[in-house]
Amino acid sequence: MQVWLLYIGDMEKFVIVTDSGASLTAEWRKQYNIILLPLAYIVNGESFSGANVTDSETIELYAKIRKKVVVSTASVNEDEARTTCEKILAAGQDLLYVGFSSALSLSYETVVRVLEELKYKFPKRKILYIDTKAAAMGQGRLVIETAKLRDAGKTIEETHKWLTENILKSCHLFTVETLAYLFRGGRVKRGAYMMGTILQIKPIMHVDDGGHLVAIGKVMGRKKSLDEIATRVAKTIVEPESQTIYINHGDCLLDAKYVANKIAAKVKVAGFELSLLNTIIGAHSGPGTITVFFAGTNR
Repeated sequence: MQVWLLYIGDMEKFVIVTDSGASLTAEWRKQYNIILLPLAYIVNGESFSGANVTDSETIELYAKIRKKVVVSTASVNEDEARTTCEKILAAGQDLLYVGFSSALSLSYETVVRVLEELKYKFPKRKILYIDTKAAAMGQGRLVIETAKLRDAGKTIEETHKWLTENILKSCHLFTVETLAYLFRGGRVKRGAYMMGTILQIKPIMHVDDGGHLVAIGKVMGRKKSLDEIATRVAKTIVEPESQTIYINHGDCLLDAKYVANKIAAKVKVAGFELSLLNTIIGAHSGPGTITVFFAGTNR
């Protein structure tokens, strides 16, 4: 709880809470003073917290998935969420929860239930929450922007309003190396999986306005799928010169760099942040996933 303690004594600011649906590194959470409610990932019946997983541990998990070890996930623990949020409120702090898409996890529903209970216990505290309808750094970039607004002096209400107006401009584009992991998790049907595998069809997917994973295109071959993502980013992005584009990768850094270079050749942006796709999201999309996040005209 060291990051949370930084706010004690600064009662004009509010605390931002998110969950590990956002693929935020520990460094980003520390830099922006973000509190994390962890989801869990489960390997061979053993449960691990998604809170402070190192890069080496994440890469090790991807290696296990490649060896066909089945990895599953569990939503935020209700008791843990209650304990964490209650400590924040008891310290006299207001709280804004920026949550993982409710269409992809029960975590948002769990945390909101806890926060609604705590409103009665702490009637003088402001408690706001919002479903980002986003995942990975689609959620993560919204959390970072939220922290920047707070640190610039915006109130909790002003920040919540900004989120409401900008969530559906938070764009996600991604592709996978193989459909096997999405098939295993029930995200694609057997026929599509078999045909895609035989023909080397790679899906172009995004997270829609409802927060669901949706296929929006398909190409043949890995390189074409990466090129297609770069093309779609260039067509959709707004005010690129002021934007940092976030790229998460499922242990395929060279492909992430390739996409960044392709985007940079098409449109001038402020910069790129490349990071591993965390264990919670990566457990479902698998090794070889490439995801790109930015603000666009619409999803």
